[in-house]
Amino acid sequence: MDALLSVRNVSKTFQRNFKALDNINLEVQQGEFVALLGPSGCGKTTLLATLAGFLQPDAGEVHIEGRNVTRMPPHRRPLNTVFQSYALFPHMTVLDNVAYGPMRAGVRKPQARERARESLKMVSLDHLADRYPAQMSGGQRQRVALARAIVNQPRLLLLDEPLSALDLKLRKRMQLELKALQEKLEISFIFVTHDQEEAMAMADRIVVMNQGVIEQAGTSGDIYKMPRSRFVADFIGDANLLECDRDGSRLSLRCCGQPAGALDAASAGRDMLAMLRPEDIQLSRTPSGLDPMLHAAKVTGVVSIGSHTTVYLDLNGTAIEARRLGANDLGLNRGDDVYLHLPADRIHLIEA
Repeated sequence: MDALLSVRNVSKTFQRNFKALDNINLEVQQGEFVALLGPSGCGKTTLLATLAGFLQPDAGEVHIEGRNVTRMPPHRRPLNTVFQSYALFPHMTVLDNVAYGPMRAGVRKPQARERARESLKMVSLDHLADRYPAQMSGGQRQRVALARAIVNQPRLLLLDEPLSALDLKLRKRMQLELKALQEKLEISFIFVTHDQEEAMAMADRIVVMNQGVIEQAGTSGDIYKMPRSRFVADFIGDANLLECDRDGSRLSLRCCGQPAGALDAASAGRDMLAMLRPEDIQLSRTPSGLDPMLHAAKVTGVVSIGSHTTVYLDLNGTAIEARRLGANDLGLNRGDDVYLHLPADRIHLIEA
């Protein structure tokens, strides 16, 4: 199946030889929800602006539905953009804000207003059509911006951190509503965010960017469980990155001598790190009840936030982070001795 969007070898350099995009290649399928995820300055917003036509790449091409749109102005591309600021006209009603796009495209005012009402109904705001943006909450204005973006029925919708200005609970609710709307409309979404939980909650596929390159693209499960680089492992969720020692084809964890994972180390690189997620580490007050691969450690800190408890440990001079669901059921405190189990089958090897 041909991709809806194809980004081919796109690069963009700004002043002082700052390379914002470095040979980016990416394909997005029809109806796919893709999140561009990464820290500030990684290139995700520059890539979005290049797709929208607000920036021209120094090299490479952008194709939509098989058509080269690299030099095409923004208003002629079959896409719409939802900005972080919403960019609503304050002097227009909600209905007129949404109807503006079809009217500019040549649709007569009665038909444009009818299409605008249908779009507002999709985001459950048709009852507020006569209000002005200043009379609405942040979440409502965000929905108006969405209605305005979908009223022209684009094949592709670009969203530049549209939820970042909302409070936590409203943002989580809007994540669910946004995903449901995308599935209903079957429009391809490219969503820029620096919030890993937001990306993992909504996206079919996550594109992790760093310093102008794509570090890894895949499902949230693949990126979380099998990161391809130290950056991805460290950026997505919390990770214990443990140094390894090699003896021929055998790798072991330097902190305890335990075999480093179930993978065949013979095919691995010379310098490797073992990644182990905090929730995969088991803790016990006593050595009984777990397999023989136990290691005595010292508790250096405990943080409980109700839904889970994070325990910070010192294992032979190596800092380890473990996580348990619920409250601090073991009653651990700083300075306590505890046994931990590092399951070899949960260890993922990455290049150091």
